[in-house]
Amino acid sequence: MTKLARLKKVVNRLMPLFGRACPKVEPTRNVTLLLARVFGRVRANLNVQDAEVQRAYSDKNFFKLMDVVEKVLVYIAEEDGHYRGQLAYLLLSVTGEVESAFKLKRMKYSTYTIFEFHKWLTEHPTELKKT
Repeated sequence: MTKLARLKKVVNRLMPLFGRACPKVEPTRNVTLLLARVFGRVRANLNVQDAEVQRAYSDKNFFKLMDVVEKVLVYIAEEDGHYRGQLAYLLLSVTGEVESAFKLKRMKYSTYTIFEFHKWLTEHPTELKKT
């Protein structure tokens, strides 16, 4: 069994425990409302993928992981101002990095599309260096 397979097995076993340990709260803060919309968009996208992609997620483990991660992040950010601030910074940082990378690609290839950018994001690193 590979390291990745072992890790996935552990994560898949632990997620239900985290899910049960974390109280369900409705997002009410701006950052948690935004986070909930992001998770909702990812879920909606996964639900409309073609049959081949759907088979890759047939065990529903990725959906379960997303559900628990969202539940935990929303709960902690709703309850703790420091975590809320760091989560907001995380979202802003991701937004800024993604926008910058896409702009660089558009400057290099004027007809570069968001779909090409998505493909590039999922490939092995070729251009971005750790800063």
